Amino acid sequence: MLQNRVNQVQMVSIDSLVPKNHLLRKIDETIDFPFIYDLIEDKYCLDNETKYISNSAF
Repeated sequence: MLQNRVNQVQMVSIDSLVPKNHLLRKIDETIDFPFIYDLIEDKYCLDNETKYISNSAF
């Protein structure tokens, strides 16, 4: 039964999922988020793989 299943991959961008007038888009356009790095820098160990500051959130 599982042998008959078709595997499919669908590419989706975040831009296509979030409406143009969504509140999160307005927040992203208004606030310069990288300032957070300075605020939380002392909370993370920069040479240890278990904790790191991720760029993906910004």
